[in-house]
Amino acid sequence: LAAGQPDEAIKRLQSHRKEHGLESDELRSLVVETLLSAREVASAKGDTKLAAEFLGQSEVYANQIEGAWGVRCRVLLEQAREVGVYGPELAESVRQAKWAWKNGQLDEAITAYRQATAQAHRSGKTDFAVQFGLTMATLQTEAGQCRGAIDTLNGFLKSYPDHNRATEADLLRAY
Repeated sequence: LAAGQPDEAIKRLQSHRKEHGLESDELRSLVVETLLSAREVASAKGDTKLAAEFLGQSEVYANQIEGAWGVRCRVLLEQAREVGVYGPELAESVRQAKWAWKNGQLDEAITAYRQATAQAHRSGKTDFAVQFGLTMATLQTEAGQCRGAIDTLNGFLKSYPDHNRATEADLLRAY
């Protein structure tokens, strides 16, 4: 996997499975990681059907894993899904924002959501820009940064006045 050869990794795991089985959760976790790497390659080549198959197979294996290795697999699956939804660059910003928010680091979460909003806006992903902007304004309000939240919402309403969530933004601004 480190050499960027998921096909070779799959072959070696299949060979190991035939000879010894996949008794350990660590090996099952490696299967999930390998399938997700193969999914990335298939996605990069535009083969969405194969990418979906690899994702489905990785979910099957992940459901068989418990404990720390199972948690690791669920995190890898969530990351893979986010990349599928947002794209790699935007997914990384969203991941950082969620992590900071979950860990009570509101200033860092606001900064990460600001970055995600700007990236989504630049790439024409309007719905994501709106979602992240509203989340950022909510976090700013939660952090007591009401002036910043108002500025964020004013910017949102200026950039996307006809968006179906403009009323929600206006209501949050009034709050």
